[in-house]
Parts: sequence; C-alpha cells; structure tokens
Amino acid sequence: MTTWSKLDICNLAFNKLNKNAVDDLVNSGEFADSASRAFDLLLPSAISSKSWRFAVKIQQLSVLIPPPPVARWKYQLQLPADYLSAIRTFPTVDFQIYQDKMYSNNNTIDLEYRFMPDPTHLPSYFVHYFSLLIAAWFADAVAENAALSEKLMNEALMQLGEALFTDSQSHPIHAMGLNPLIQARWGYWYDWDIPPVSGT
Repeated sequence: MTTWSKLDICNLAFNKLNKNAVDDLVNSGEFADSASRAFDLLLPSAISSKSWRFAVKIQQLSVLIPPPPVARWKYQLQLPADYLSAIRTFPTVDFQIYQDKMYSNNNTIDLEYRFMPDPTHLPSYFVHYFSLLIAAWFADAVAENAALSEKLMNEALMQLGEALFTDSQSHPIHAMGLNPLIQARWGYWYDWDIPPVSGT
C-alpha cells in the first residue's frame, strides 16, 4: 500500500496546475503555503461529507461525571478525540451532540463515527480525488482562473464517483433473497429448478 504525506498530496495538486513540485510546504513561498492551508481546510469536510469506510471507527464511549446540565438527558459521554461526525449508535438510542460530548439516556453506547485519519493512511483512490479538489480550490481562490477551476472540479467529481465505488467494496451489500410475501402479493413464485415447459 502506497504511503502518502501532506506534501505528496499538495504536489499532486501542483502537478494538475502545471506547477513545479516543492520540497516542503513551510519555506517554499506563497503557493506552497496556500496549498497547505487548502489541505487543512478541505480535508475535514471531504472526509465527513461521505461515509468513507477507511475513515470509520466503532468505539465505546466513556461516561462522564457530573450528568448533563439538561434535565432531558441522564448521561454525559465523551466523544473520541478524532471524532468528526456520528453515523449511528449501538444500540440505537436518542442522543444529542454538544461540542465534544454526547448526551443520552443510555450509559452504554458504542458509537460508529467518522474520524480524521492520518494522511499516511489515506488510500490512493481518495488521494487522487482529494488532490483534484485542492487543485480546483487553488485555481479559483489563488490563480483566479474560473475556467480551470471548473474543469478541475468536474474531473474531481468524476473521480469522486470512482473513489466511492472502490471504497464501498470494503462494505459489501448482500443481495436480498426472494420474499414469499412479495411473491404472493404479485401472484407468482419462482422456482429455478423447474425445467422450461415444452411447446405443444
């Protein structure tokens, strides 16, 4: 598996903009500084806006003392330090997020959530999409080239579809079996072992 760094990803964006790669993002001028800031700005939203399987965890939450200052809720639980957004809880319960805390009436909760992965753990299919996103932002905000920004954004959206498809392979959806109630409703029954009926 290829290991990526923030510098690698920004240099991919520079490549799409026909700009030279840099050796670091701190001492390489205004463009490098802008790319670094774009990376930090765009990555959290790029991760949290989709259910990327590589950026999903399940963790049991710790109960905090004292209880919430709101009468509706009995328990205050600590969200993980790398928490970005909630997906679901086990068991399914009502809850409310306040800053880095979860309020609930259940004190035993496993939370499935999106987290911020280290750039070195980002898969190549996401890196390809994200570098295009940075390039599109850069073309608009820094280079002020609306036509190039639109072209790169369209390319990013195409890559997003491919990336989401690839990512979904780690969370396969099994085909639903035939439902007898549905079959009865529509007045038919499939039996794949019945041979075809010969003509008369």
